[in-house]
Amino acid sequence: MEGSSIHHYRLQNGFPQAQWTYSRNGWVLRCRRQRETTALHSQENSLLLMKVKDTVDSSCCDPTHTRRHTDSGSDGVKCATGCKGVGNQVPCRNYVTGTNTNINLRKKRRIGTWNIRGLVQHSGKLQIIEREMRTYNLDILGLSETHWRNSGHFRTAEGNTVYFSGPENTSSNGVAIIVPPKLNNSVVGYRAVDDRIIHVKIQTTTTIAHFLQIYAPTSISSEMEIEAFYGRLEEILTDIPNRDLLFILGDFNAKVGKSSEVERAVGKFGLGQRNERGDRLLEFCIQKNLAITNTLFKHHPRRQFTWRSPDGRTKNQIDYILIKQRWRSSATNCRAYPGADCGTDHQLLVLDFRLRFKIVSPKQIRKAMIPQPSKVQDFRLDIESKLCLDQVESDPEKG
Repeated sequence: MEGSSIHHYRLQNGFPQAQWTYSRNGWVLRCRRQRETTALHSQENSLLLMKVKDTVDSSCCDPTHTRRHTDSGSDGVKCATGCKGVGNQVPCRNYVTGTNTNINLRKKRRIGTWNIRGLVQHSGKLQIIEREMRTYNLDILGLSETHWRNSGHFRTAEGNTVYFSGPENTSSNGVAIIVPPKLNNSVVGYRAVDDRIIHVKIQTTTTIAHFLQIYAPTSISSEMEIEAFYGRLEEILTDIPNRDLLFILGDFNAKVGKSSEVERAVGKFGLGQRNERGDRLLEFCIQKNLAITNTLFKHHPRRQFTWRSPDGRTKNQIDYILIKQRWRSSATNCRAYPGADCGTDHQLLVLDFRLRFKIVSPKQIRKAMIPQPSKVQDFRLDIESKLCLDQVESDPEKG
Protein backbone atom coordinates (compact mmCIF):
# COMPACT_ATOMS: atom_id res chain seq x y z
CA MET A 1 0.00 0.00 0.00
CA GLU A 2 1.05 3.57 -0.57
CA GLY A 3 0.56 4.40 3.08
CA SER A 4 2.82 1.50 4.23
CA SER A 5 5.62 2.47 1.83
CA ILE A 6 5.56 5.99 3.14
CA HIS A 7 5.60 4.64 6.66
CA HIS A 8 8.64 2.42 5.92
CA TYR A 9 10.56 5.26 4.28
CA ARG A 10 10.06 7.64 7.16
CA LEU A 11 11.09 5.10 9.75
CA GLN A 12 14.35 4.61 7.93
CA ASN A 13 15.10 8.32 8.03
CA GLY A 14 14.79 8.83 11.77
CA PHE A 15 11.07 9.22 12.13
CA PRO A 16 11.01 8.53 15.93
CA GLN A 17 12.38 12.04 16.51
CA ALA A 18 9.19 13.56 15.13
CA GLN A 19 6.75 15.52 17.31
CA TRP A 20 2.98 15.93 17.18
CA THR A 21 1.71 19.53 17.03
CA TYR A 22 -1.69 21.08 16.43
CA SER A 23 -2.56 23.62 13.73
CA ARG A 24 -5.72 24.92 12.11
CA ASN A 25 -5.58 22.04 9.61
CA GLY A 26 -5.59 19.33 12.27
CA TRP A 27 -2.90 17.22 13.96
CA VAL A 28 0.46 17.62 12.22
CA LEU A 29 3.54 15.44 12.56
CA ARG A 30 6.72 17.50 12.33
CA CYS A 31 10.11 15.80 11.78
CA ARG A 32 13.12 17.44 13.38
CA ARG A 33 15.88 15.88 11.33
CA GLN A 34 14.31 15.91 7.88
CA ARG A 35 12.21 19.07 8.52
CA GLU A 36 9.32 17.45 6.71
CA THR A 37 5.69 17.95 7.65
CA THR A 38 2.86 15.54 7.05
CA ALA A 39 -0.73 16.61 7.76
CA LEU A 40 -2.81 13.62 8.76
CA HIS A 41 -6.44 14.67 8.67
CA SER A 42 -8.00 12.55 5.92
CA GLN A 43 -9.56 9.12 5.90
CA GLU A 44 -6.98 7.78 3.46
CA ASN A 45 -4.16 8.28 5.97
CA SER A 46 -5.97 6.75 8.93
CA LEU A 47 -3.90 3.56 8.68
CA LEU A 48 -0.70 5.58 8.56
CA LEU A 49 -1.76 7.50 11.66
CA MET A 50 -2.23 4.28 13.62
CA LYS A 51 1.16 2.88 12.60
CA VAL A 52 3.12 6.02 13.29
CA LYS A 53 1.58 6.59 16.73
CA ASP A 54 2.79 3.11 17.74
CA THR A 55 6.39 4.05 16.96
CA VAL A 56 6.44 7.44 18.74
CA ASP A 57 6.70 7.78 22.48
CA SER A 58 3.25 8.98 23.58
CA SER A 59 4.44 10.27 26.94
CA CYS A 60 6.40 13.14 25.36
CA CYS A 61 4.74 13.78 22.00
CA ASP A 62 1.03 13.00 22.39
CA PRO A 63 -0.97 16.24 22.44
CA THR A 64 -3.75 14.49 24.37
CA HIS A 65 -1.47 13.79 27.29
CA THR A 66 -2.85 14.06 30.81
CA ARG A 67 -1.08 17.38 31.23
CA ARG A 68 -3.03 18.85 28.31
CA HIS A 69 -6.70 19.54 27.71
CA THR A 70 -8.55 17.58 25.10
CA ASP A 71 -11.20 20.24 24.46
CA SER A 72 -11.06 23.97 24.14
CA GLY A 73 -13.33 26.41 25.87
CA SER A 74 -14.19 26.78 29.54
CA ASP A 75 -12.93 23.24 30.41
CA GLY A 76 -9.85 23.36 28.24
CA VAL A 77 -7.44 25.64 26.46
CA LYS A 78 -8.62 28.63 24.41
CA CYS A 79 -7.16 28.33 20.93
CA ALA A 80 -6.61 31.42 18.78
CA THR A 81 -7.69 29.45 15.72
CA GLY A 82 -11.29 29.37 16.88
CA CYS A 83 -12.04 25.70 17.67
CA LYS A 84 -15.35 24.58 19.04
CA GLY A 85 -16.35 26.00 22.36
CA VAL A 86 -13.98 28.94 22.12
CA GLY A 87 -15.45 32.36 22.81
CA ASN A 88 -14.33 35.96 23.25
CA GLN A 89 -11.55 35.71 20.70
CA VAL A 90 -9.78 38.58 18.97
CA PRO A 91 -11.14 37.86 15.43
CA CYS A 92 -14.63 38.41 16.84
CA ARG A 93 -13.59 41.93 18.02
CA ASN A 94 -13.75 40.82 21.65
CA TYR A 95 -11.26 40.77 24.50
CA VAL A 96 -9.35 37.51 25.03
CA THR A 97 -10.00 37.62 28.78
CA GLY A 98 -13.63 38.69 28.49
CA THR A 99 -16.15 40.93 26.77
CA ASN A 100 -15.80 44.69 27.08
CA THR A 101 -18.77 45.95 29.13
CA ASN A 102 -18.05 49.70 29.06
CA ILE A 103 -20.96 51.77 27.83
CA ASN A 104 -20.58 53.10 24.30
CA LEU A 105 -22.00 56.61 24.17
CA ARG A 106 -21.55 56.78 20.41
CA LYS A 107 -24.78 54.78 20.31
CA LYS A 108 -28.06 56.19 21.58
CA ARG A 109 -28.44 55.93 25.35
CA ARG A 110 -31.51 56.70 27.45
CA ILE A 111 -31.01 58.42 30.79
CA GLY A 112 -33.97 59.06 33.08
CA THR A 113 -34.88 60.73 36.34
CA TRP A 114 -38.01 60.30 38.46
CA ASN A 115 -39.35 61.65 41.72
CA ILE A 116 -41.04 58.59 43.19
CA ARG A 117 -42.31 60.09 46.50
CA GLY A 118 -41.05 57.36 48.81
CA LEU A 119 -40.13 53.68 48.82
CA VAL A 120 -40.54 52.88 52.51
CA GLN A 121 -44.29 52.37 52.79
CA HIS A 122 -44.63 50.42 49.53
CA SER A 123 -42.76 47.11 49.52
CA GLY A 124 -43.29 46.32 45.83
CA LYS A 125 -42.72 49.82 44.47
CA LEU A 126 -39.09 49.19 43.59
CA GLN A 127 -40.09 46.22 41.43
CA ILE A 128 -42.62 48.43 39.64
CA ILE A 129 -39.91 51.01 38.96
CA GLU A 130 -37.59 48.31 37.60
CA ARG A 131 -40.36 47.12 35.31
CA GLU A 132 -40.92 50.64 33.98
CA MET A 133 -37.17 51.01 33.54
CA ARG A 134 -37.13 47.87 31.42
CA THR A 135 -40.25 48.96 29.50
CA TYR A 136 -38.73 52.30 28.46
CA ASN A 137 -35.30 50.76 27.83
CA LEU A 138 -33.42 53.02 30.23
CA ASP A 139 -29.66 52.70 30.70
CA ILE A 140 -29.49 54.88 33.83
CA LEU A 141 -32.34 55.93 36.14
CA GLY A 142 -32.06 58.47 38.94
CA LEU A 143 -34.58 58.57 41.78
CA SER A 144 -35.58 61.45 44.06
CA GLU A 145 -37.35 61.25 47.42
CA THR A 146 -36.57 57.63 48.16
CA HIS A 147 -37.02 58.20 51.95
CA TRP A 148 -34.31 55.59 52.61
CA ARG A 149 -32.02 56.08 55.58
CA ASN A 150 -28.20 55.95 55.50
CA SER A 151 -26.23 55.25 52.30
CA GLY A 152 -24.83 52.29 50.41
CA HIS A 153 -25.63 50.01 47.49
CA PHE A 154 -27.28 46.65 46.90
CA ARG A 155 -28.32 44.38 44.05
CA THR A 156 -31.96 43.61 43.34
CA ALA A 157 -33.51 40.31 42.31
CA GLU A 158 -33.43 41.39 38.64
CA GLY A 159 -29.70 42.11 38.81
CA ASN A 160 -29.89 45.91 38.91
CA THR A 161 -27.55 47.72 41.28
CA VAL A 162 -29.04 50.53 43.38
CA TYR A 163 -26.73 53.23 44.79
CA PHE A 164 -28.54 55.33 47.40
CA SER A 165 -27.92 58.14 49.85
CA GLY A 166 -30.19 59.42 52.59
CA PRO A 167 -30.31 60.92 56.09
CA GLU A 168 -29.21 58.94 59.11
CA ASN A 169 -32.15 59.43 61.50
CA THR A 170 -35.22 60.48 59.49
CA SER A 171 -37.08 59.00 56.54
CA SER A 172 -37.12 62.05 54.33
CA ASN A 173 -35.50 63.28 51.13
CA GLY A 174 -33.08 60.65 49.80
CA VAL A 175 -31.70 60.04 46.30
CA ALA A 176 -30.62 56.95 44.36
CA ILE A 177 -29.31 55.80 40.97
CA ILE A 178 -30.21 52.44 39.40
CA VAL A 179 -27.66 50.80 37.11
CA PRO A 180 -28.73 47.78 34.97
CA PRO A 181 -26.76 44.50 34.99
CA LYS A 182 -25.04 45.24 31.66
CA LEU A 183 -23.29 48.25 33.23
CA ASN A 184 -22.47 46.83 36.67
CA ASN A 185 -18.82 46.24 35.75
CA SER A 186 -18.48 49.75 34.27
CA VAL A 187 -19.10 51.61 37.53
CA VAL A 188 -15.82 53.20 38.63
CA GLY A 189 -17.14 54.41 41.97
CA TYR A 190 -19.81 56.44 43.73
CA ARG A 191 -20.03 59.03 46.47
CA ALA A 192 -23.01 59.53 48.76
CA VAL A 193 -22.66 63.27 49.41
CA ASP A 194 -25.74 63.80 51.56
CA ASP A 195 -29.48 63.14 51.56
CA ARG A 196 -29.92 65.38 48.48
CA ILE A 197 -26.95 64.51 46.22
CA ILE A 198 -25.36 61.26 45.05
CA HIS A 199 -22.52 60.98 42.54
CA VAL A 200 -21.86 57.88 40.40
CA LYS A 201 -18.94 57.55 37.95
CA ILE A 202 -19.22 55.17 34.99
CA GLN A 203 -16.43 54.28 32.58
CA THR A 204 -17.35 54.62 28.91
CA THR A 205 -15.46 53.74 25.76
CA THR A 206 -14.35 57.36 25.33
CA THR A 207 -14.17 58.95 28.79
CA ILE A 208 -15.69 58.86 32.27
CA ALA A 209 -19.35 59.86 32.64
CA HIS A 210 -20.44 61.50 35.90
CA PHE A 211 -24.07 61.14 36.97
CA LEU A 212 -25.36 63.40 39.76
CA GLN A 213 -28.85 62.68 41.04
CA ILE A 214 -30.17 65.55 43.15
CA TYR A 215 -33.24 66.62 45.09
CA ALA A 216 -33.30 70.39 45.62
CA PRO A 217 -35.04 72.06 48.59
CA THR A 218 -38.66 72.97 48.03
CA SER A 219 -40.12 76.46 47.80
CA ILE A 220 -40.86 76.55 51.54
CA SER A 221 -37.17 76.06 52.39
CA SER A 222 -35.06 78.98 53.55
CA GLU A 223 -32.50 80.81 51.44
CA MET A 224 -29.76 79.38 53.61
CA GLU A 225 -30.74 75.83 52.65
CA ILE A 226 -30.87 76.76 48.96
CA GLU A 227 -27.41 78.34 49.01
CA ALA A 228 -25.97 75.42 50.98
CA PHE A 229 -27.36 72.99 48.41
CA TYR A 230 -25.91 74.83 45.40
CA GLY A 231 -22.65 75.34 47.29
CA ARG A 232 -22.20 71.58 47.73
CA LEU A 233 -23.10 71.04 44.09
CA GLU A 234 -20.48 73.55 42.96
CA GLU A 235 -17.82 71.86 45.09
CA ILE A 236 -18.48 68.56 43.35
CA LEU A 237 -18.26 70.10 39.88
CA THR A 238 -14.87 71.64 40.65
CA ASP A 239 -13.41 68.14 41.07
CA ILE A 240 -14.77 66.87 37.72
CA PRO A 241 -12.36 67.34 34.76
CA ASN A 242 -13.66 69.37 31.83
CA ARG A 243 -13.01 66.51 29.40
CA ASP A 244 -15.41 64.18 31.26
CA LEU A 245 -19.12 63.92 30.60
CA LEU A 246 -21.53 65.35 33.14
CA PHE A 247 -25.23 64.65 33.71
CA ILE A 248 -27.12 66.35 36.55
CA LEU A 249 -30.54 64.79 37.03
CA GLY A 250 -33.35 65.34 39.45
CA ASP A 251 -36.07 67.46 40.96
CA PHE A 252 -34.85 71.07 41.19
CA ASN A 253 -38.19 72.44 42.46
CA ALA A 254 -37.75 75.44 40.17
CA LYS A 255 -39.48 76.85 37.09
CA VAL A 256 -37.17 78.29 34.43
CA GLY A 257 -39.73 78.98 31.68
CA LYS A 258 -38.58 79.99 28.21
CA SER A 259 -35.27 81.57 27.28
CA SER A 260 -34.50 85.09 26.16
CA GLU A 261 -32.17 85.97 23.29
CA VAL A 262 -29.04 86.06 25.46
CA GLU A 263 -29.64 82.91 27.54
CA ARG A 264 -28.12 79.74 26.08
CA ALA A 265 -28.72 77.63 29.19
CA VAL A 266 -32.49 77.49 28.59
CA GLY A 267 -34.17 76.52 25.33
CA LYS A 268 -37.17 78.07 23.60
CA PHE A 269 -39.58 75.36 24.71
CA GLY A 270 -39.69 75.73 28.47
CA LEU A 271 -43.02 75.49 30.25
CA GLY A 272 -44.52 78.11 32.57
CA GLN A 273 -43.17 81.34 34.01
CA ARG A 274 -39.83 81.59 35.76
CA ASN A 275 -39.88 81.99 39.55
CA GLU A 276 -37.25 82.92 42.12
CA ARG A 277 -35.91 79.36 42.40
CA GLY A 278 -35.69 79.31 38.60
CA ASP A 279 -33.49 82.41 38.64
CA ARG A 280 -31.10 80.67 41.04
CA LEU A 281 -30.98 77.57 38.86
CA LEU A 282 -30.37 79.66 35.75
CA GLU A 283 -27.55 81.51 37.50
CA PHE A 284 -25.97 78.19 38.39
CA CYS A 285 -26.26 76.90 34.80
CA ILE A 286 -24.71 80.06 33.33
CA GLN A 287 -21.86 79.96 35.83
CA LYS A 288 -21.06 76.30 35.11
CA ASN A 289 -21.83 76.48 31.38
CA LEU A 290 -24.70 73.98 31.51
CA ALA A 291 -27.77 73.46 29.32
CA ILE A 292 -31.26 72.36 30.45
CA THR A 293 -32.07 69.64 27.93
CA ASN A 294 -35.85 69.32 28.38
CA THR A 295 -36.28 72.95 27.31
CA LEU A 296 -34.46 72.41 24.00
CA PHE A 297 -37.08 70.25 22.22
CA LYS A 298 -40.59 71.06 21.14
CA HIS A 299 -43.25 68.68 22.46
CA HIS A 300 -46.88 68.71 23.44
CA PRO A 301 -47.39 70.26 26.92
CA ARG A 302 -48.39 66.88 28.36
CA ARG A 303 -44.88 65.64 27.47
CA GLN A 304 -43.23 68.72 28.99
CA PHE A 305 -44.64 69.07 32.50
CA THR A 306 -43.11 66.82 35.13
CA TRP A 307 -45.36 67.52 38.14
CA ARG A 308 -49.12 67.63 38.55
CA SER A 309 -51.09 68.80 41.57
CA PRO A 310 -53.42 66.32 43.34
CA ASP A 311 -56.50 67.96 41.79
CA GLY A 312 -54.90 67.82 38.32
CA ARG A 313 -55.36 71.55 37.61
CA THR A 314 -51.80 72.75 38.16
CA LYS A 315 -48.98 71.38 36.02
CA ASN A 316 -45.36 72.52 36.24
CA GLN A 317 -42.00 71.71 34.80
CA ILE A 318 -39.66 71.34 37.79
CA ASP A 319 -37.60 68.21 36.98
CA TYR A 320 -34.61 68.72 34.68
CA ILE A 321 -31.60 67.00 33.12
CA LEU A 322 -28.52 69.23 32.75
CA ILE A 323 -25.50 68.63 30.52
CA LYS A 324 -22.49 70.70 29.49
CA GLN A 325 -22.91 73.14 26.62
CA ARG A 326 -20.06 71.35 24.88
CA TRP A 327 -22.23 68.25 24.44
CA ARG A 328 -25.47 70.09 23.69
CA SER A 329 -25.62 68.72 20.14
CA SER A 330 -25.34 65.16 21.50
CA ALA A 331 -28.75 65.44 23.17
CA THR A 332 -31.16 64.13 20.53
CA ASN A 333 -34.41 64.30 22.53
CA CYS A 334 -35.75 64.88 26.03
CA ARG A 335 -39.36 64.49 27.11
CA ALA A 336 -41.65 63.26 29.88
CA TYR A 337 -43.58 59.98 29.72
CA PRO A 338 -47.06 60.29 31.26
CA GLY A 339 -47.68 56.56 30.74
CA ALA A 340 -45.06 55.51 33.29
CA ASP A 341 -46.75 55.01 36.67
CA CYS A 342 -45.47 54.08 40.11
CA GLY A 343 -47.92 55.95 42.32
CA THR A 344 -46.31 59.39 42.21
CA ASP A 345 -47.39 62.87 41.13
CA HIS A 346 -44.23 63.31 39.02
CA GLN A 347 -43.63 62.21 35.43
CA LEU A 348 -40.72 60.11 34.25
CA LEU A 349 -38.24 62.36 32.39
CA VAL A 350 -35.94 60.69 29.81
CA LEU A 351 -33.00 62.08 27.83
CA ASP A 352 -31.86 60.45 24.57
CA PHE A 353 -28.12 60.99 24.28
CA ARG A 354 -25.70 60.01 21.50
CA LEU A 355 -22.17 61.33 21.68
CA ARG A 356 -21.08 63.35 18.65
CA PHE A 357 -17.64 64.68 17.87
CA LYS A 358 -16.81 67.67 15.71
CA ILE A 359 -15.46 66.73 12.28
CA VAL A 360 -12.40 68.79 11.45
CA SER A 361 -11.46 68.97 7.77
CA PRO A 362 -7.80 68.73 6.66
CA LYS A 363 -8.03 72.34 5.44
CA GLN A 364 -8.89 73.53 8.94
CA ILE A 365 -6.02 71.51 10.39
CA ARG A 366 -3.52 73.03 7.96
CA LYS A 367 -4.86 76.50 8.66
CA ALA A 368 -4.46 76.00 12.40
CA MET A 369 -0.86 74.86 11.93
CA ILE A 370 0.15 77.99 9.98
CA PRO A 371 1.70 80.48 12.45
CA GLN A 372 0.29 83.99 12.47
CA PRO A 373 2.76 86.84 11.72
CA SER A 374 1.95 88.70 14.93
CA LYS A 375 2.63 85.64 17.07
CA VAL A 376 5.86 84.92 15.20
CA GLN A 377 7.08 88.48 15.82
CA ASP A 378 6.19 88.30 19.51
CA PHE A 379 7.99 84.98 19.86
CA ARG A 380 11.09 86.39 18.12
CA LEU A 381 11.20 89.43 20.41
CA ASP A 382 10.78 87.23 23.46
CA ILE A 383 13.71 85.02 22.44
CA GLU A 384 15.96 87.99 21.67
CA SER A 385 15.22 89.59 25.03
CA LYS A 386 16.04 86.39 26.87
CA LEU A 387 19.31 86.00 24.93
CA CYS A 388 20.33 89.57 25.84
CA LEU A 389 19.64 88.91 29.52
CA ASP A 390 21.74 85.73 29.42
CA GLN A 391 24.69 87.58 27.88
CA VAL A 392 24.55 90.32 30.54
CA GLU A 393 24.45 87.80 33.37
CA SER A 394 27.35 85.77 31.94
CA ASP A 395 29.61 88.88 31.54
CA PRO A 396 28.77 91.36 34.34
CA GLU A 397 32.04 93.40 33.92
CA LYS A 398 31.12 94.42 30.36
CA GLY A 399 27.65 95.29 31.45
